[in-house]
Amino acid sequence: MASRQPGLRAIPLSGVERVLRKERSGQRDTYAPLEALRLEVRDPLGLLPERFVVFVRTEQRELELRLTETSAEQICGLAGAPPQFLERVPAALGLRLLRCLLEVCPRADGRSLLLRHQGEDAPRLLAVLPHTFVRLEDLEVLAELRSAAGGQDLKVVSLKVTDDFFFVRIVLGDGELNLGTDRHPDRAIAGVDVITSQTGVRPLELRRCLFRVVCSNGLTVVSRAQRALRQARSGPDRERLQAALHAAFEEAVREGPQIASRLAETRAAEIRDPGAEIQRIFRRFQLGSPTGRIGRWIAQEVLAKYGLFVQKFELIQAFTAVARGLEHRDRMRLEDAMGAYLMEGAGGS
Repeated sequence: MASRQPGLRAIPLSGVERVLRKERSGQRDTYAPLEALRLEVRDPLGLLPERFVVFVRTEQRELELRLTETSAEQICGLAGAPPQFLERVPAALGLRLLRCLLEVCPRADGRSLLLRHQGEDAPRLLAVLPHTFVRLEDLEVLAELRSAAGGQDLKVVSLKVTDDFFFVRIVLGDGELNLGTDRHPDRAIAGVDVITSQTGVRPLELRRCLFRVVCSNGLTVVSRAQRALRQARSGPDRERLQAALHAAFEEAVREGPQIASRLAETRAAEIRDPGAEIQRIFRRFQLGSPTGRIGRWIAQEVLAKYGLFVQKFELIQAFTAVARGLEHRDRMRLEDAMGAYLMEGAGGS
């Protein structure tokens, strides 16, 4: 008798749209030259985003904008001043230094900057970007996802929306791939990860994903469809984006069974020294120190669940289980590493 499998927890695309509309409400774009920006001290003892405030002179009025971590770092980048240094010096000295550096920086030539800000009562400056930045809004990306799917059954199993990025993990179907046996099925689904940034902190990225239903673990591989996006120097236009998304869906459907079959085969591969293998994985995929907090968590996951005799499948599950609880950037690094480990291995000792 087949074991009972848990149902898929998913968010409809309409739910994603509601979240995006709420999180992105009140956003505005203002174009202004660097000379129209004036920095003042807001909180002399605060961290860098709270330490300064920006006033922007427009034709209609002067905007007072609080900084975010991203916009503070982008202003420091324009000035060529390390953020860590500015946090350590007195606020008044940091202000004078920033003002002087901004007056002589290459952007102080009259060309406009794109200032992305949000809110009315206490507006925040989300980003300071070149005027050539391609504005591809999150809701537009979501609309292109719907269009590129071409009527396929899309389900959202992971969603993350911050000031800086929009991430969505979409799976295709309900779990027709099996990582187990007929008697003990272990459902998996092929899918696509999409991440895009409205503040320029990262390019639009596409990954194909294999999602394990029982635990919501995932491993990822950068999609070949992303190459078309990288060829656009100023950023992807809508036509190129739709073509890349369509190709990513086709790639996931075509190659999902192969990845699932390869993962299922790792149940028969024994890892004789899990600790040494974890170290090799950390070195091979540049994940930092295996004795750091993430490495320790993975080792503890292996020992707690599997003991000293570990299958390669179980080692991959330990990495992806820890990844689920990490900040998004670290989660992506671990899931990418597991996709590459599955396909390429970790190399020799």
